[in-house]
Amino acid sequence: MNIALVIGVYAEISRALGIPLRFPGTDQAYSQMVQACDSRLLARASLWAANEAPGGEAYNVTNVDTFRWERIFEDVAKHLGMTFAHPVPLTLSEHMADKADLWRELADRHDLVEPDLHKLVGWGFGDFIFNTETDVVSDTNKIYQAGFTERMDSSVSILAAIDGLKARRVIP
Repeated sequence: MNIALVIGVYAEISRALGIPLRFPGTDQAYSQMVQACDSRLLARASLWAANEAPGGEAYNVTNVDTFRWERIFEDVAKHLGMTFAHPVPLTLSEHMADKADLWRELADRHDLVEPDLHKLVGWGFGDFIFNTETDVVSDTNKIYQAGFTERMDSSVSILAAIDGLKARRVIP
């Protein structure tokens, strides 16, 4: 359940096909307010909860900011040097079903760590995220009031995650 992996692989397959990066969900999901949680932030919050937080409490952890996919996908396209176009509703698990050979070619050409597209990405997770047509915003006041006040910019977080995938040769 790594949305940066879904976006990164989808973007690189789009690039290989010579098509612009497009949001693969519904128009409504494209403009909903959502939040994300960077895994590094979650790790630090978990350590804080285990060592410093009041015992027996549960906390919501997010990057705290809210965003719309329309901004993030444009940021990703720009960051990857790709053209960007309007959304095209897709079911990623169906649309990507025949892209295994293309991914294997990309993996061979770029010496990627996982040449099996179906082992690499959970397209169903992307389908769920990119077709959620309600705002997805969690209340993080409790963790903030208890003392964990760290926050992250979600655009920076997602772009850094994509860069990390590139550095680890997960995506080209």
